[in-house]
Amino acid sequence: VGSRVGGRVEAVFVDEGDEVTAGTVLVRFERDDLEAELEEVRLRAERLKTTLDKLEAGPRPQEVEVARQQWNIAVARLKNATSTYSRRRESGEFTTAEELDRAASNLAVAQGEERAAREELNLLEEGTRAEDILIARRSLEEAEARVKVLDDQLDESEVVAPLDAVVEVCDVEPGDLIAAGAPLAVLVRKDEIWVRCFVPTTQITFLKPGELVDVEIDSRPDEVFEGKVLRINRVAEYTPRNVQTFEQREDQVFGVKVEVTDPENVLRPGMAAVVRLREDGGDAVTTAAETVEPRPDEEEQAESQVTDGGTEPAVDAPREASGPSGADGA
Repeated sequence: VGSRVGGRVEAVFVDEGDEVTAGTVLVRFERDDLEAELEEVRLRAERLKTTLDKLEAGPRPQEVEVARQQWNIAVARLKNATSTYSRRRESGEFTTAEELDRAASNLAVAQGEERAAREELNLLEEGTRAEDILIARRSLEEAEARVKVLDDQLDESEVVAPLDAVVEVCDVEPGDLIAAGAPLAVLVRKDEIWVRCFVPTTQITFLKPGELVDVEIDSRPDEVFEGKVLRINRVAEYTPRNVQTFEQREDQVFGVKVEVTDPENVLRPGMAAVVRLREDGGDAVTTAAETVEPRPDEEEQAESQVTDGGTEPAVDAPREASGPSGADGA
């Protein structure tokens, strides 16, 4: 397991050999910088959200009413300036040129003020421009996306166990600088132990998915573990170079995956194991004894190794089909 962000290790909470449950924090990175940046981006997102809400709501009715009153005042001033200018022109010789110029100037100013007040009222009545709303919305979405990225990075600053497992390797210490994506610990699953073996073509007809088999290991020769065939490869392959059958080295074999029951948790990845077909009797579930009678001196079995995710096959298996086997791990 590892982290997508990396950084400096702040604390390590487990040791090799510890049993952990799903969600247990294994390693934590320093994250003060991330938390500060996240807070800053969240505040910016809140400010942009407020701006967008204001633009979408448009001007308040009071603002529109004030603009209308300003326009009415401008209209009244324009009427007064127009009336004054008309009187000055009609008075003829009783009006000086200076008074007429002043009246014309006041009329021009009143006309400009009326136009400006009218345009301001129209803008408020039409509301916010669609382009301004779109720009504000895109800015908010950008800030929210950044918040999500930082949240994910903050979550990744704590490396947790994805499932119940045993810590096999945890070789980091507080203060270590870890690259993004680098493995921090190796976990081995406790609930799914399996063996992968290679069965020669002469014996593959004795197996079927769901069949129960016996699994033996060298360290406990008198103990038999129950196994169940999970999968049989549909296509044969050439025997790996370091796999030998007890009878002879076969040209082609079929890969078989066997799930092993390990109530005492004694199996470990990489252990050599022998998979044997069960004979008639008891609660054995086999098709070989019902359909094919093997020779008395022939036992259908496969030399293999227990591993997490599969390893190389065992070397120099005496007579049966052999191959790699495994224990699902993380």
